[in-house]
Amino acid sequence: MITVTNQTKVLGNIYEDDICTHNTFFNTITYNNKIYYYKAFNFNELIGEYLCRYLDLDCVHNELAFKNNILYLATESFRKKGYIYEYPNFNNFDELLNKCINDDNINKIIESHMKLFAIDIYMRQKDRDNCSNLTYKYDKDKYISLSPVYDFGHSFFNTNNYSNIFFDINFNSYELNNLYKKYPSLHTELEKLYKIELYNVICSILSDYKLTMSNKMFLYYESNSEKSLKILKKIL
Repeated sequence: MITVTNQTKVLGNIYEDDICTHNTFFNTITYNNKIYYYKAFNFNELIGEYLCRYLDLDCVHNELAFKNNILYLATESFRKKGYIYEYPNFNNFDELLNKCINDDNINKIIESHMKLFAIDIYMRQKDRDNCSNLTYKYDKDKYISLSPVYDFGHSFFNTNNYSNIFFDINFNSYELNNLYKKYPSLHTELEKLYKIELYNVICSILSDYKLTMSNKMFLYYESNSEKSLKILKKIL
């Protein structure tokens, strides 16, 4: 259980009058003339953000907000003028790479995706095969980039595989080794995560947001950290 304190950093309160959009995928509000997406609080989202920082992967930043005295996550929109944004419409990863305008573009796309996939594997994410959980941006020169990443909520499942819109990887097969050969940076990023202490990550989050966590929840994440490290030890 996560508990707020008197020092908890909160963006503000969400009122029905503030809501400017409501549809199947998200709610948005305006706050201080900025657009924020908001959804139910999920601590996994904060873990994902902090792991992205650890691997230097561009990620949305999550703030905290209240609605009807219930804690929510509020994320400032990352969409900027001068870019075209779209959800993936590629049949496979090679098709995405073929849309890159030069070798630098290809290398940056591979780097960002392998960092994201490494974090997903570590967190045992089960929702990255949803096209709405990835967004791409194009600049005026058609340089394509992975937009700041988001959606780490469906994590820490007991699983022997990881899938996204491009790959379906079984941890008990040779598929991952073949992927390492083609994209060695995936192995490098997983090695970095193998060295991380999830306990320290959680403590940093609690300190930064001025939240407290129950012992039961600490034990939950400790158990999941052990499971993740066990998987990484097997596949590295």
